[in-house]
Amino acid sequence: MKIKPVKGFGTIGVAVSDIAYPFVDAEVQELKKLMRENLVLVMEQVHFTKEQYYEISGLLGTISTHGQKKDKPTQHTTGYLDENNCPLFPGMDKVTAKKTNGKYNSVAPGLSKRLNWHCAEAERDKINGIERPLPEFVGLQGVEFTEGSITQVCQMIDRFEKETPEKQEELRNITMQWAYVEGDDAIVPDIPDELKTAETGHEGDFMDKKQPLVKTAINGKDGLHFSPSQITGIVNGTEQEYTELKDYIMNEYVQPEYIYDHVWKDGDILWMDQHVTIHRRIGTDGSESMPIEQLEKRLLHRIEVHDDYTLKKATNTL
Repeated sequence: MKIKPVKGFGTIGVAVSDIAYPFVDAEVQELKKLMRENLVLVMEQVHFTKEQYYEISGLLGTISTHGQKKDKPTQHTTGYLDENNCPLFPGMDKVTAKKTNGKYNSVAPGLSKRLNWHCAEAERDKINGIERPLPEFVGLQGVEFTEGSITQVCQMIDRFEKETPEKQEELRNITMQWAYVEGDDAIVPDIPDELKTAETGHEGDFMDKKQPLVKTAINGKDGLHFSPSQITGIVNGTEQEYTELKDYIMNEYVQPEYIYDHVWKDGDILWMDQHVTIHRRIGTDGSESMPIEQLEKRLLHRIEVHDDYTLKKATNTL
């Protein structure tokens, strides 16, 4: 296995290649260590099958299945199903704008020409009656026709470390209201109204949470837990205070020196933290939207993974 730093993304982020298959425990443990330390882990040109991608995802952590089970039919139709409508890979979704039998069967990002800055904040399935915490990582596997698109990942650790102690303390004392943002700032601003369902994350009170602005990442460093397309205000704050804070974060933190651009090639896998990073999709020409014709061909697989130790600690199952 070969390891090298990625370009951009401040002081963190690595890329690996030449991963052995069948997977070797020593390499799996090294991959888990790299993910925890760097928050972005790129597996370059590994060309795994979907079965291998699902296998390595389960070895790196606990897959968030969203309540799906292999032997039970599901209404969650965005993955691969057998003849009985049971998921073949619980928790793995397709990201594409391609239709099957006249219907979309992919997660929302595949249905929109734009995909704004966001993370995986959403309601979680439960363990022993306790809601799972936000997953540490989301993984994307480039399957076909991915060239021409870029996934940008912005980390909010390095800039936070540059704040004065007084500013850090001010930010630590802020709690944000997370909810679905409508209009031009939404995650998927041009998703058709008929597709706005709980499954795509656009119906009712699917997400209504209060979260601290500053979080400690899995690597032990503090950064901002902020998403401009999923936050509607400051708890007990005014609209003007939120606007000023949002402008400050977007101007100071969302800067090229803290952004990793993953220029996709089929066969790549991108793992990215969800606590102190945000990500979005753009075209290789720098435009913030992509032609629907290209998105109809493009296919990725998406999986959310919880770090095993963190998950057990959060749910009192150690």
